[in-house]
Amino acid sequence: MLSPESSAKPDRLLVVRRLLVSTFLADRLPQTVRNLWFDGSLFKPSTGRSAATFLFTRDGLLRGNLAGWRAYRSPGFHPSQHDATLAERWLRDNAAVFSVVSG
Repeated sequence: MLSPESSAKPDRLLVVRRLLVSTFLADRLPQTVRNLWFDGSLFKPSTGRSAATFLFTRDGLLRGNLAGWRAYRSPGFHPSQHDATLAERWLRDNAAVFSVVSG
């Protein structure tokens, strides 16, 4: 039998994160399929190979980001707990194309 402590509600931020990610993916997949259909590339073998490479290789979208996704989905996640070197470099390199809204 589960104790009341073990059946606690999931972290609200985790629920929101899952909703955002699933909404984004549910929107992008049909759009990608539509673009490939109108481009005439949807059923070409090279499209399937390219998709598999993009998604499943060591540096691909899914395998390459697995550790980051696990951290992002953890209930105690906060961006400040992780290395921000790449983000800081991007902000520095692209400072001319954006402005800070609040400080």
